[in-house]
Amino acid sequence: MIRKVGNRSQGCPGSFANAGSYFVSSEQDDKEGDWGEEVLPILAHLKSHLRIDAEKIYLYAASGFTPKVNRLLETHSEVWKGAILFSPPAFPDATKLGFSRLLIDCGGEDFGAEAVAKYRDAAAQKGVAVTVAFHENAGHVYRSIASLRARDEAVINFLFGR
Repeated sequence: MIRKVGNRSQGCPGSFANAGSYFVSSEQDDKEGDWGEEVLPILAHLKSHLRIDAEKIYLYAASGFTPKVNRLLETHSEVWKGAILFSPPAFPDATKLGFSRLLIDCGGEDFGAEAVAKYRDAAAQKGVAVTVAFHENAGHVYRSIASLRARDEAVINFLFGR
């Protein structure tokens, strides 16, 4: 899993690792331009040096970093099995996705449940199964232990079917 986020620490990386996944973070808070160009060489390096199943690679982003990741998903969708998006301000164009799985995890302040359901249904028509973890009582930034735990559980269930 390659993570494109800012320099904020979140609980999920530890959960991914504890569940048996590799988790790579590329910090790009202040970098302009197409940092997506850096993701594919990093991925190639990891695949050549670690025992990574190329059929199980997901891209992850949170909040304001999801638009750039959405573009990467749309232009290089063949690389990923799917994606995990936390509190995205926008969704990727489902007509440009070449993978079949997407997890959208958002709080009540992000989107209404109807907007998320509408996207899920439209994506399904394009062959993309969207799993939605909608936390009505959580904000855009999750602060409560219960919300963070629910988010971690949604990701683990999505990745490993647990």
